[in-house]
Amino acid sequence: STAGTTVLGAFDDLPELARVAREEGLWLHVDASWGGAAFFSGVDATRGLVHGAHLADSVCWNPHKLMGVPSQCTVFVTRRAGVLREANACGASYLFQPDKLHADQDLGDKTVGCGRRPDALKLWLMWKAMGDDGFAARVDHAMGLASHVAARARADPRFVFVHHNYSNVLFYVLPPSLQRRQGGNGGEPELSPSAAGGTDAAPVLEDPHALGVLARLAPLLKARMQRRGSAMIGYQPVAAAELQLPNAWRLVVAGFKDGLTAELLDGVMDEMAGIAADIEADGELDEDDLPR
Repeated sequence: STAGTTVLGAFDDLPELARVAREEGLWLHVDASWGGAAFFSGVDATRGLVHGAHLADSVCWNPHKLMGVPSQCTVFVTRRAGVLREANACGASYLFQPDKLHADQDLGDKTVGCGRRPDALKLWLMWKAMGDDGFAARVDHAMGLASHVAARARADPRFVFVHHNYSNVLFYVLPPSLQRRQGGNGGEPELSPSAAGGTDAAPVLEDPHALGVLARLAPLLKARMQRRGSAMIGYQPVAAAELQLPNAWRLVVAGFKDGLTAELLDGVMDEMAGIAADIEADGELDEDDLPR
């Protein structure tokens, strides 16, 4: 099961999967590499995304992602005591002596490769310094900024909002010609259940020709932002329900920087819209790509 997918920030129904796993005698692993930071949120709705993880046999989490612990740092926990040693131990007598003091705390024979950096120390030090409240503040700050970006994408006619969950926001930047065709934003998320069939989808997202323009625009826009050194934002095709969308911008708020504010993100979005207009004005979109 997955708690926080890479593109959509989607979370599986963990209690239901736990029920199925229990009935079928299956091991339930929760991949919370991206979404595991929700465990520390001070907001019930965010923490509720990982509700049911305690029912799993094992859970993994990457604190170097949203929490900003220096890379790399991965947590793997399991309720099945001894299973890692049973699965991986070689019992090499020249390395591991079972009768030595604290032999049960020797982690070397629990993994395929017994040599490991002490990555857990980075997480421990950060947690010790910040405490539970500090971790909650970091997570909730990221969620708040993502909500701000989503609201901006909904309200600004230069964008088309696609999806928001967790710290993931997906949207399109429109060149001026498509803004005129759009005639205002679509309002509801295009990936919400009510819009899964396209009934609430924004006009440009129902037009294959307009989608072609947006697919071509994304790499051109990103290249200009890279050359300016202003921002690195990814774009991905999105497939959900009946929608097949090309190259939607995926803005995620991760890590922590003192200067990362709503005003800064507004500036990034303004720059993206301005570059999209420049690209169209400079004729970099082929004439055949422009709306008819």
